[in-house]
Amino acid sequence: MKKIISIVLALTILLGASSAAYAAKDKVMYATEPVYMRSGPGTKYAIITELITGDALLWLGKSGSWAKVSLDGQTGYVYGKYLSKERITLNALITAKRNVTVRSGPGTNYKKLGQMEPLDTAKVISVSGKWLKITWNDQTAYVYKSYFYIENVSFWTLDVSEIQAFQKYYDENKDIYLGNFTGRTGDFTIRIINGANKSKVENDLRKIVPGYPYFKVVQSALPAHVDKAYIDNILQEIASHVRALTKAQREQCSIAWASYNVAEDVIQVGIVKLTDKKTALFRQWISDSPYIEFISEKAYEMPVEW
Repeated sequence: MKKIISIVLALTILLGASSAAYAAKDKVMYATEPVYMRSGPGTKYAIITELITGDALLWLGKSGSWAKVSLDGQTGYVYGKYLSKERITLNALITAKRNVTVRSGPGTNYKKLGQMEPLDTAKVISVSGKWLKITWNDQTAYVYKSYFYIENVSFWTLDVSEIQAFQKYYDENKDIYLGNFTGRTGDFTIRIINGANKSKVENDLRKIVPGYPYFKVVQSALPAHVDKAYIDNILQEIASHVRALTKAQREQCSIAWASYNVAEDVIQVGIVKLTDKKTALFRQWISDSPYIEFISEKAYEMPVEW
């Protein structure tokens, strides 16, 4: 049997779960299938990005049949029929509550293909209004959404060769690659430097794993010269300068840790009981890099070794 490595992707509705999530008062809509987000309300406008089933978007308004939305700080437009208040992810597992007629299209006027019995399961391909497009008996079919329990998938699997292909690509593109993290919609998100060719990276990775639906490529908001080597140099500089401090100076600064937060796209430094004075001492003694954000810690979690 082929060895499988699982990448856990928590596909939950993230309301207030992180700094990147939407507040509960915000109106959130979800992509019902792969669809383009454009710079204006029409197909003549430029494509900003391609959404995947289940992507969460902040609703900003409406322009005709198009919804004005925000995703990862970018404002754009998505054709309204591809959005839903209910979040159903790609490959969500559905379970029949009762006997359900399976049809060839999203409506009762379409041909009957058969019937699902109570507790029968299927996987969702996309959503079409009140109908679910599913994979059923090795074919594409439609069922009425209200007749099912819906469980969003929580993981995806890559085999060893695919993991190795990803790693090889990273190794060959270290000059543009900053790291990866799990995004707010559960996608495997790859951070690249500002100025890198995002479309090329996306196309390259989709060739490596053409069937893998849950990854995105996002660019850093930091200046183009800030690559991984640059960030590593800042972190090494911090560690070196902290080691050079006297015991009394270390106690004055109270530096607990330093790292690059790839999800927030910022170098963070943890300082115990952060104050303006400690920030000023850090800038004076350690580093005055403009790309550093300070985080206040209540106490040292473990002995600090620089």
